Amino acid sequence: MKDWKAIFGAMALFGVLAALYGASGAESLDAAASQTIPTDTTPTVEIATKDFVRAEINAVRLEIRETETRLIKWMVGTAISIALVVIGAAGGTVSLIRLWFNSGRTKSSRSSQSQ
Repeated sequence: MKDWKAIFGAMALFGVLAALYGASGAESLDAAASQTIPTDTTPTVEIATKDFVRAEINAVRLEIRETETRLIKWMVGTAISIALVVIGAAGGTVSLIRLWFNSGRTKSSRSSQSQ
């Protein structure tokens, strides 16, 4: 049984090539493509042995361990940086509150001294 979609697709491609390069150019491109593209497309089947499967499973386990280690490092680093940001924000807030209270005291102490 012929694959009609492939045949009509090839005819359409030949028509486009003929329009671009002329009939002889399209034929030469078709000949070059048929020489470079392999026509044997039967898939090769390889049977996996137990050793091969074990090796692949061990490789995947190693990759999972490495990924887990990197993930833990990033989580710890993120937690530390968030803690430092919170400490810095708390310190900034405390200094602003002290500045605000100290500025209020100096104004009231100045007004009481001038009286």
